[in-house]
Amino acid sequence: MSPRYKKPRSCGCQLMGKAYKPTGIPMSEIGRIILYSDELEAFKLCDMDGLTQEEGSIKIQSCDIH
Repeated sequence: MSPRYKKPRSCGCQLMGKAYKPTGIPMSEIGRIILYSDELEAFKLCDMDGLTQEEGSIKIQSCDIH
């Protein structure tokens, strides 16, 4: 069985820095997690646009993000 095809995606938000972390906590005190662009888009929809995870999921599925 061949691996599942990955759908090309584009992200509606642009990361302006190299890290997304809580304010006031030094980088040396937190772990590192790598995010894919669609995961970053999910953060944007919840944190910046104020959507719930369910609303964000509906929005991502209804948008043409490729």
